[in-house]
Amino acid sequence: MVLADVVTVGDTAPALPQPATLRSADQQDRYGRIVGDLWLGAGDTLSSMSLELLRSGLALVDPAVMPMTCLEAAFDAEREAEAEARGLWSDPPLASATNPRLDAEAGAYRLVEGRIISTGETQRTIYLNFGRDYRTDFTVLVAKSDAKGWDVDLQALEGRRVRVRGVVEAWNGAMIRVEHPGQIERR
Repeated sequence: MVLADVVTVGDTAPALPQPATLRSADQQDRYGRIVGDLWLGAGDTLSSMSLELLRSGLALVDPAVMPMTCLEAAFDAEREAEAEARGLWSDPPLASATNPRLDAEAGAYRLVEGRIISTGETQRTIYLNFGRDYRTDFTVLVAKSDAKGWDVDLQALEGRRVRVRGVVEAWNGAMIRVEHPGQIERR
């Protein structure tokens, strides 16, 4: 889960009742941080702070750092906020894959939508190209070692409209490195 960069907290912000319990998922993310969730309430009234933030539109799903068992509920909560235009979804945080200035967003977690024009492959990498010139247009990079075991044929996405989420990098135009199949959604 990625918290919104700038959020105006109003009536949509979830309250923090007592007690609250931190539950660790017994794993670390790629930066060595402990992955977990804050649970609010007690007994039968427990609710996930992550899901509340997503449902309120105050955060975005980051599949690369979430346990697989939580993803479906997290995406459902995010879609609910998007459908109701809550929080950051009141001005959707979507970038177009054809935006020539997308590389200026380097270092930021973004949702990028567009049509995959072509795919490419090297010995270690699969590329999803969103423009005709892979050296300047938006590209998704997937390491083949990361894609092993995914139930997704990335080359079959050519011509399809998708939403990609991740940290934008400036490399031959803008690029997002995909490490988890949940970072690519068919639209």
